[in-house]
Amino acid sequence: MTSFEPLTLGYDWELFLLEATGEPVLESRIDEVASRLRRARPDCPCGLDFRGLELRSGPSRSFEELRDKTETLLALTAKEATRRKYHFVLSAGNPTFFNVHGAHLHVGEIYSATFGVKLRTALMPYLPALIALSAASPVSDGQVGEFKSYRVAHRAHGCNVPNPVGDPRTAELGWGEDACIKVWCHPTLELRFFDAPIHPATYLETAVLAAGLVAGMAKRLRRKRSAPKLAIADQEAYLLNRALAAKHGLQATFRRGDDEISAVTVVEEVLEIAADGMAAFGLPADDLVWIPKLLAARVTQADFLLEMAERTPDPWALLTDLTRLAPDGEPFERWLEAGPTREARPLESFGDLLLRGVDGFSRIRDLNRWANLPPFWLEREIEALEDAGRIETIEDPERGVRFRRLPAERSER
Repeated sequence: MTSFEPLTLGYDWELFLLEATGEPVLESRIDEVASRLRRARPDCPCGLDFRGLELRSGPSRSFEELRDKTETLLALTAKEATRRKYHFVLSAGNPTFFNVHGAHLHVGEIYSATFGVKLRTALMPYLPALIALSAASPVSDGQVGEFKSYRVAHRAHGCNVPNPVGDPRTAELGWGEDACIKVWCHPTLELRFFDAPIHPATYLETAVLAAGLVAGMAKRLRRKRSAPKLAIADQEAYLLNRALAAKHGLQATFRRGDDEISAVTVVEEVLEIAADGMAAFGLPADDLVWIPKLLAARVTQADFLLEMAERTPDPWALLTDLTRLAPDGEPFERWLEAGPTREARPLESFGDLLLRGVDGFSRIRDLNRWANLPPFWLEREIEALEDAGRIETIEDPERGVRFRRLPAERSER
């Protein structure tokens, strides 16, 4: 049995707790905070996840329930942090630390791996739009601004990877994919691409939107009673659009077939598919407050954080500023109400993404760092770059294949 009626939704939301020095709090002490949260809210099994506190809402059956849990957990966490003289940081990325936090969603109940694979495949064309909408990590470990989501771009250090495409009769279930089928341990669909937010209200709206998309797509699959089929071009477009979403957020332009389509337009399509599920969960699309404002301005939480980083280039000073972001999200709201707008970026190609990884003599893993292409497609793109005179390939018996930009390409950079 697979059930999205009634729709249930829960999250695992990772947060930084820092000492006055800026170092992450010891895990044993983070666990003490999590224990206090569990005693206060037994229905929210909060815990520890890699030197971070993980707020776990448990399954919620309405938006009101989800919002109540979130407000309570954030207030309790802030109280515990203040009592222990910790800094409580609402930011996915830390300018002085390599880890980037996420806020995974668990949607519905899935007990059939076969149906889960079909659903995972059907969701793929829309996942990059949700990645763009939730981008909130433009700063990480000394890196600033190359991506709106360093977490997705860096594959969350192996904890968030692109969906595989496979025949439901032969596909394997993995771990860490954008849409992860977890039949064998927790019978749910997990969406792992969300950056930890700085604005809880936007996150909750986006979470309900994503859950509504899952429920709406599941309903479509039941009507068709057949597995969705993605053409090779669709599979390539998913990988390209995923990378562009991580790079540009809502300013991204995606590829769809032979056409171009903006990330904002795809989010609007998601809203249509998700409408029934959102309404059933208690948050009709017409009641959304923050998502429409983000779409109208073509901005995300990442754009707000990037402006903070540009004003405060020193990473330790920026970290101090991040500790002052209150859980009520008021600074972000003031910024959004001031009317920031951005223009859509032109569509980029796989070749453009691969060239970003060429610096000096680079290995093949450097080229493919952002594109995440399978070997056949990767070698096809490399051949195209060679034919265009943009890179040179060097076969090294000790280090394997290496690449360098040709002089004309370096001068254009």
